[in-house]
Amino acid sequence: MIEIVRVEKEQVELLRDIAIQTLYETFYTEEKTEVLQAYVDEAYTKEELLQSLDDVSSTTYFAYYDNALAGYLKVNMYDSQTEDMGDEGFEVQRIYVSKKFKGLRIGSLFMDFAIALAKANKRSFMWLGVWEHNYAAQAFYKKYGYYRVGEHDFTMGDLIETDWILRKDL
Repeated sequence: MIEIVRVEKEQVELLRDIAIQTLYETFYTEEKTEVLQAYVDEAYTKEELLQSLDDVSSTTYFAYYDNALAGYLKVNMYDSQTEDMGDEGFEVQRIYVSKKFKGLRIGSLFMDFAIALAKANKRSFMWLGVWEHNYAAQAFYKKYGYYRVGEHDFTMGDLIETDWILRKDL
């Protein structure tokens, strides 16, 4: 059984733990050790995460599989989007599933959930950024009707990588 629930401020440490774990599971290489740590030290501080959880235009959700924390989803609207996409946009900023829960369709449930949220909030399109070399994620998003509309730089410490901006019309 998979359950999706909104993250509460009292769960900030749990959010931090799953965020760091899934980031490393997704992007870790020996060459990236220092830049990942620098990124974690900046983007995943307790204060940064609490600020995000307080933001009325940004919401984070946990997925539990048989009561075990399996991943998280973060969505943004309005000025909370990481790029200026206007009031019609709905950003899927983070969608991560722990490695041991891959293959259980949790990512698909998260995406279906995000689509329902975007529609309930009367957004006309969804968008996200995906690393240009994350081919598995790109294939996943393509199945949902996302298409490439641009790119932007994603900075982790001294490392600058390219993220593709993908859009899905609703």
